[in-house]
Amino acid sequence: MTTDKASPLSSSISSKRTQVEINTNHTQDVIFNNALKDGVEQFFTIPVNYGWVKVRVKNKTKSTMTVRVTRGSLTGTQKMLFKVAPGTQRYVTADKTWSTGIFYVAISTKNSVALTGELSVKLANTKNAL
Repeated sequence: MTTDKASPLSSSISSKRTQVEINTNHTQDVIFNNALKDGVEQFFTIPVNYGWVKVRVKNKTKSTMTVRVTRGSLTGTQKMLFKVAPGTQRYVTADKTWSTGIFYVAISTKNSVALTGELSVKLANTKNAL
């Protein structure tokens, strides 16, 4: 930006055009890197205009994790189901927008191996924002 110095007898005005990019993509991290622990109920709420969902699970166990996201309760309508191999992480994005409401994330392992890892859930108003 240019600054003009004005003398007491004269003044000058300088203007510079600024290009402003309007970004209408909005996101919310509703769960961010929460440590996975046995017996901890993970849930999140989708507000109006944030129907796109992305779930990330980092599996630090030596057993495959099964991740299930349901609407309304742990036994509610299943919205997402995927597996995460030991020592890896996986991102899964919903294939269409979800309705508003409360959603639960249930994570399990074969033979009830203790959960170790991280969970993140991100919401957005457009799929591209995720």
